Amino acid sequence: IKPVSPSTLFDTAIRVLSGDERDTAKAPVKLAPSRYRLTGNVLLVEDNLVNQQVVQELLQNMGILIRIARNGQEALDMLYKHAYDLVLMDIQMPEMDGYETTRRIRATPEFEKLPVIAMTAHAMSGDREKCLAAGMNDHIPKPIDPNGLFKTLSHWLKPGKKSDLDEHRSTSADAEVALPAHLPGIDLHWGLERVGGNHRLFRKLLADFAINHGHALPLLERQLKSGDWDSARRELHTLQGVAGNIGAQGLQLAARSLETELLEGRISNPSGLPQEFRNAYTILFDGLAKLEAGKEPVLTIMTDPHSVRTANDDLESLLRQLGQLLKEGDPEGAKMLRKIERRLPNPSLRENVRRLADQIESYDFDQALDTLAILSNELMNQDDESIQA
Repeated sequence: IKPVSPSTLFDTAIRVLSGDERDTAKAPVKLAPSRYRLTGNVLLVEDNLVNQQVVQELLQNMGILIRIARNGQEALDMLYKHAYDLVLMDIQMPEMDGYETTRRIRATPEFEKLPVIAMTAHAMSGDREKCLAAGMNDHIPKPIDPNGLFKTLSHWLKPGKKSDLDEHRSTSADAEVALPAHLPGIDLHWGLERVGGNHRLFRKLLADFAINHGHALPLLERQLKSGDWDSARRELHTLQGVAGNIGAQGLQLAARSLETELLEGRISNPSGLPQEFRNAYTILFDGLAKLEAGKEPVLTIMTDPHSVRTANDDLESLLRQLGQLLKEGDPEGAKMLRKIERRLPNPSLRENVRRLADQIESYDFDQALDTLAILSNELMNQDDESIQA
């Protein structure tokens, strides 16, 4: 078996995503997909992976087509390549923030009437006025409230119709994914509501959060001790928005309080973090560590060569079908990929499945075809090794 690359961190994320766990209870919440339907093409401008995935799931549940730009310059480039009905704009981004990006959008005559909706982690005094002055049309606070999001978007997008895909998503998308009945530091009801009840996505968000923000405590300590309050404030702003989206309300409130103290220049302990923040952070990440440590995938090992060959013949057929969908630029490939993932004989293959899923979600179909070719080759190599054994 080839070594997994580039990072074992992504193996950890995939393990947390596995639905083949034994010692977990189904979460008491399983929400149906949103009954709200809208139609349109939306460009989401957001640099944080967890926030991207939350908004993407909510919009897709409404029937909206979405593409994602990770920064302001990428958003400007994408606007010239594709037609969009609306832009959802994060305010706090490195290099070019949402205000500057919007001003540049408005400087282009063809985008003069394009709706731009601001997203901020929490509304400070004057935020709405700054958004309007930059040329934005409306404002949505983070963490995103599904009902509030629909209400705002319905002012700018046309109504849509419910399709058979909604029922498929509600009954089969994540039926096998388990969640614990209780997770310290996380309000599971709240977090699941943010993603329309999608258990698999919520597990993915928890894994991504642990990977991307597990360094936040020591990072903030260094920033405060060195007097780099601006960097600390930006880190806290991001942290509170993401924490809110996964239902980590204790950490969200602690981060918000500390950010406000920094903004107003009244931090009580300039050289260290408040105990309230430390406690909220520790409780949450201890819970996430226990969630990971208690989950070991249950693998089915096939020793009969005929069984291996039959299973991989089925996989090869699905891979060919997925390849055709990617060539056509069809996002329905995401559903086909889920079928493929359930049939993979070895979890070491799932790194490329994860990469492939991200590329499909970002409509990067050319790169997705390259990744699919790599995955197919790895599957062929493992097939040969199994037969020889």
